[in-house]
Amino acid sequence: MSTIPSSNTIVLRGLTLRSILLTLLLIPLNSMWLLQQETVHYTFPTWLAPISNVIFIVVGLILANKIWGKLSGRVFLNQAELLIIYFLLSISSCICSDKIGHHLVEFMVHAQWFADQENEWMQLFGNYLPHWALVNDQKAIRFYYEGGTTVYQSEILRAWIVPTLLWIGFLVVTMFVLLCLNTFLRQQWTEKEKLAYPVIQLPLQMTTPKMVFFRNRFMWIGFGIAAFISLVNGLHSLYPQFPFVPVKRRSFGYLFTSRPWNEMGDVRLSFYPFLIGLAFLVPLDVLLSGWVFYLGYKAQLIIKAMAGWHHFPYYDQQSFGAYFAIALFTVWLGRHQFLLIFRHGFGFGFGNDKGYLEESNEMMGYRFAFWGIVAGLVGLVFFSHKLGMSIWVAAIYFLIYLVLAMVVARLRAEMGSLVHDFAAIDPDHFLTTVLGTRQLGAANLTGFTIYGFFNQAYMSHPMPHLLEGLKIAERTHISTKRIPVAVLLVTAIATLTTFWLMMHQYYSIGASSGHFGPFPRGMVAYLYRRLQHWLTYPVPPDHMGMGYMAGGFLLGSLIYWLRMRFLWWPLHPLGYAMANSWAMNNFWSCLFIAFVAKWIILRFIGLGAYRKALPFFLGLAFGDFIIGSVWSLVGITLGIRTYEFWP
Repeated sequence: MSTIPSSNTIVLRGLTLRSILLTLLLIPLNSMWLLQQETVHYTFPTWLAPISNVIFIVVGLILANKIWGKLSGRVFLNQAELLIIYFLLSISSCICSDKIGHHLVEFMVHAQWFADQENEWMQLFGNYLPHWALVNDQKAIRFYYEGGTTVYQSEILRAWIVPTLLWIGFLVVTMFVLLCLNTFLRQQWTEKEKLAYPVIQLPLQMTTPKMVFFRNRFMWIGFGIAAFISLVNGLHSLYPQFPFVPVKRRSFGYLFTSRPWNEMGDVRLSFYPFLIGLAFLVPLDVLLSGWVFYLGYKAQLIIKAMAGWHHFPYYDQQSFGAYFAIALFTVWLGRHQFLLIFRHGFGFGFGNDKGYLEESNEMMGYRFAFWGIVAGLVGLVFFSHKLGMSIWVAAIYFLIYLVLAMVVARLRAEMGSLVHDFAAIDPDHFLTTVLGTRQLGAANLTGFTIYGFFNQAYMSHPMPHLLEGLKIAERTHISTKRIPVAVLLVTAIATLTTFWLMMHQYYSIGASSGHFGPFPRGMVAYLYRRLQHWLTYPVPPDHMGMGYMAGGFLLGSLIYWLRMRFLWWPLHPLGYAMANSWAMNNFWSCLFIAFVAKWIILRFIGLGAYRKALPFFLGLAFGDFIIGSVWSLVGITLGIRTYEFWP
């Protein structure tokens, strides 16, 4: 049953001129902070949700708002405006992140600078590089890496202006397509399936008008525990003689030295307060599935060693198949909704289903969203074709990207803040596995490499932030009609800001100075080396890999079917799909602790105790985010390494 606001419901205008202007003013400050964290100190707040920087900024706004209210007698920002600022800053953080904006800037110049006679990059793929979309002026490239000058020179700006505008346009179109896709999903997931959306609970509680969250003593107990650990460990990082609380990941795989146990590889334990706190909000079946399937993955590695198999477990391919099973069942669950949207998109109208397919609460009409996806995909495919990719390859590439974007959003809506690192789960790996690199050819493979700036790992994917913003709007009755325009404006401004900040610093200090972390930085260098390997050693289709993809799809489908068929079935396919991920390897023990705590409270104490415990666990996350952000600012201000509350 749809939760449509009644005629008496007051719909708030969170997206006011005041809130959008304040957001635009905060984007450069937040982006500068992120640039320091992710390129200098090599910490990555955008890999998590909610993003700690944004939480800290919103807390600052809440404090300023409270002071203003005491002085003037009325608040400057209401809850709706604070939440809109949180939402838009989260989107801008994704764009400015290491996984999107930073990599995009590096891709503009990397191959042109590092190509030499030894790697033969120009001979291998120089003719396939889209020079019209990259920086080609050798002087501009040299000063980018060596520094000692300023970006504010006409010849340097001329070298960057056209490709910068092209890629801003590309990201705006991509974001528009994601907005249209979210319009398709929102009502089904939010109002009908009523997914948990654990990530939004902290910003919602923080911004309640009567400050109930900040008056809860259990919250402050949780905050105090996390803050104490962060303060002690922060002092330890500055003064090693100070004691240390071992909450960060510790490896104990070295204890297993004999076969077959040593085949498990690295095994880690961690006790991050913020993650235990946020995981407590996740449904029990999802928590259980996370650590159970992680242990199952390790068991597969032991079985491989015992049996002497060489082509097992192929877990990346299993995960890919499982994610597609999740996507298929997601579409199946909402099939009636989606079929009605498609009918409406083609002009058949709502018919007798108008009450069922209500679009008054959507940020755009369903027909507009339908044709927006079509037009956006056509534009992205045309752009990709100009880059050198075949039209059919580009079309499949972006369809897979949208399927995976939907899965990422589903993961966050059900599982919450756990890092969604889809390493080797992307269109590149699927197409090269199914078709082989020889059949795809150098032009398509070069296109895959260029697109690596937004299509690798998905840790900073904006799709789930968009959906969470719509869930926040539904919970607080915020009007969403102007959100698409605001999101696209923020996307353009955030991209431009990233270019400006990186160029401003790199032309001054030099990207190769060593000041900005490991050099050349990992992902961009890796992707070009991968392209070099693809072209030097072409491979045929991987039939074994395709078999494991099919097996992962079937097993993921079976788990999902059992979950739908039997209420007692305790496992969720998300756990199976994520079992070999970086996130699960580092955080499985946190999920286990949260599961045990939640199960004991619900099983032996009751639902009332669970509700009373929620502020305590939110306080754990809140304390880590706030004190961790303080340590980050101290380190950036003093130019030193300080305690990082997570990897």
